[in-house]
Amino acid sequence: MTKPKTNPWDNADALLMAIRLRKQGIIYPDVEQVLGLVLIEIVKVATAGLIKNPKFRPHKELFFEQDTQSLVLLHVLEKLETIDCTITPRKAVNFIIKSAQNALKNFIRYKNFKKRKGTLLSLEEANNVLPMCSDFFGQTRRHYDDGKVNTQELNH
Repeated sequence: MTKPKTNPWDNADALLMAIRLRKQGIIYPDVEQVLGLVLIEIVKVATAGLIKNPKFRPHKELFFEQDTQSLVLLHVLEKLETIDCTITPRKAVNFIIKSAQNALKNFIRYKNFKKRKGTLLSLEEANNVLPMCSDFFGQTRRHYDDGKVNTQELNH
């Protein structure tokens, strides 16, 4: 027996009502649990829709990892606060799907950025480059070529 395909637009009216209740702070725990399950399924549908694009198909495994799906779900939960509850339920579902897809696109975009790597300097090089330093208490001190540090108060 095959699993029936989920269609996030089938119960869009109930989804939008749950979002309204959540924004007003009067949502019941069982309704919030169902809202969470629906949002998880919407994130999966959004991910499946995004990997249909050949540009994102190589990232299929990364997109469907549980950690990635959780990050996208967190992004969607943050975006729920900005949904205008006067829009049609279909537009609300489309907004959630687009938010999830944008989170995935940003994840890939920023994943490939090079990390900033610092250059370690020896003590002599650091003294030449940075003649001023700070002690544990935040006091400004001056380095000298012999490696010693002046502990007298500096007047600037």
